[in-house]
Amino acid sequence: MLFDRQIAAGLLVSSGDSRNKGTCYMVGLEKTPHYVLKAGTLTHEPSVVQSESGSATYAIFGFSDKPQYDRFLLDATEGLTPYPLVKRFLQDQLAQEADTLRLVILDPVSFDALEWKAATFESVLESIQSRSEFVKPSHRLVRQESSMSYRALPTDPSDPSASAR
Repeated sequence: MLFDRQIAAGLLVSSGDSRNKGTCYMVGLEKTPHYVLKAGTLTHEPSVVQSESGSATYAIFGFSDKPQYDRFLLDATEGLTPYPLVKRFLQDQLAQEADTLRLVILDPVSFDALEWKAATFESVLESIQSRSEFVKPSHRLVRQESSMSYRALPTDPSDPSASAR
């Protein structure tokens, strides 16, 4: 009944996926990532250029579940392995260089996508700690035409929480 009212109010939408009948998602939200890709003992990350504010940007690939990283790894040329994304990793990263924008790319489909949705480490950590199924993307990583690097752009430029920490 609650879901029916939320769907009618436009807060929830059906996934439209025939394999997940009855699954609903919050509008504007993505599933909380629970896995990160690693190459050996290091996280695997895309090349990201400095943000428009001039601060450094660090991004990692995050996945909500096994089917998402399996699909992503179809194009992998190196030995990448999904590992649980744990609160301690996020906390340790946030304790480093305060002026670095730290992002988790949310369920990317391929290595060479033109754009990825991302959330800040802070948002993902809060979502994991509160056991929320969803996290709000705060950034888009857009591939630069001249290279395979990405630039992080806030999804809402007026949102002060989207700036570097």
